Amino acid sequence: MARLDKSYSSPDSNNEDVVTQLLPANSYKIREAGLEFFSERKVELYTEMHLQVEHPETKKIVDFKGVVVGCTGNKQQGYQVSLAYTNITKEVQFALYEMYWAQM
Repeated sequence: MARLDKSYSSPDSNNEDVVTQLLPANSYKIREAGLEFFSERKVELYTEMHLQVEHPETKKIVDFKGVVVGCTGNKQQGYQVSLAYTNITKEVQFALYEMYWAQM
C-alpha cells in the first residue's frame, strides 16, 4: 500500500473535532464496512474523519465521513488506520462498492 502524503491533511473548517484528509488513489484499501489507510501519525480511536478518496480509474473524488475503529503501528513505521463508514449517501455507497469490487 502506498504511503499517505501528509500535505493532503488539513483541518475541517466547519468543525475542529473532525479531521479532514484526502487519500490519493492506491493509498487506501476499501473494505465492506469501511476502509484502511496508512498514516504517519497516530489517530485516536473514535475520531470522526471527513475523507476524500480519489477513485483509482476515474480520478474523481468520493467524499464521506467515518469513525476510526482501529489504529495499529508505531512512530517509526507508521500506523494502519481502520475506519468505519457513517451516514453515507446511496451515491457514495455505490461509488465505494464499485471501488471495492474493482480491487478484487
